[in-house]
Amino acid sequence: MHPISTPRPQFRFVEYGNIIVSFGLVDGNGMLTNAGALLADEPLVRHSRVFCTRWTGACKDDAMDDAEFGGSLLSLVRESEAFIKRHNVTSWKKTANSCIDQPSYSERAVTEALVNALIHRNYLILGSEVHIDIYDDRLEITSPGSMFEGGKLPNDVLTESIPSLRRNPLLADLFQRMHYMERRGSGLRKICQTTMNEDNFEDRFMPKFEERNGFFFVTLWNMNYHATPQVNQQAAGEKSEIENTLHQPIPQVAPQVAPQVESLVAALGDNELTARELMERMGLSDRKNFRLLYLAPSLESGVIERTIPDKPQSRNQKYRRPRK
Repeated sequence: MHPISTPRPQFRFVEYGNIIVSFGLVDGNGMLTNAGALLADEPLVRHSRVFCTRWTGACKDDAMDDAEFGGSLLSLVRESEAFIKRHNVTSWKKTANSCIDQPSYSERAVTEALVNALIHRNYLILGSEVHIDIYDDRLEITSPGSMFEGGKLPNDVLTESIPSLRRNPLLADLFQRMHYMERRGSGLRKICQTTMNEDNFEDRFMPKFEERNGFFFVTLWNMNYHATPQVNQQAAGEKSEIENTLHQPIPQVAPQVAPQVESLVAALGDNELTARELMERMGLSDRKNFRLLYLAPSLESGVIERTIPDKPQSRNQKYRRPRK
């Protein structure tokens, strides 16, 4: 790793001898290296942080939930995974003998994207952090630094090779030893493959990778969201074309939903109710838990909708079953 130009306390390690020296965590004098500082429990490198936000709607309007994490890279991975898992709504599909889980996001793809963001980011960009932004229809992970040494994103990460160039080789080696990643330039391909392995995957949910203004973006689409923005027009056109051809409407398939969603829908019935009215009907008092566990999953799965969709935080906002 290149030097990180930020002051930090100096610690001397002698009890582990050559072990952590061989891993590159301390130097021959027993002083922490940059890699060692990033893996220390204490937040020695201030800009090694992750900002997590669950937004209402499909843009950065109002935050429903947020958190900031610092400390060891291992801690950042665990805490970030936990935040995303809290908002990774899982539906299910019944089969003859069992139920198949259908998560909004592949957990393995999430871990791979997180590790890539933390290990391959540019730590020389001071005042920058990794950002995780969760919207109704997608999850975005943004990390400082574009492709290393002028590398280029291939048009198709599934079929085109990506050179294995590592900005932070010590971190990559350590995380490979802990089985968090490989060192073969296969991370982006694995994100796509693990997403494709999910039962509810469709072509429109293929992960997206971008470089913009010195930052790297990974977008994972919510596979339980009823329609992502970029496919609305296409879906509408396909429906119109089929209806014109067959002269009959396209049947709607009711999604499988979690128990909390079922209870909210049952309380809502055919009415238009505010969040407070729904909570009263359901006997709930914790507004934050209601939004996280009941309201947000119901909106994401498409079984309810806002009466004022353009203003999610309107004081006059109510909720209802989707109009046909």
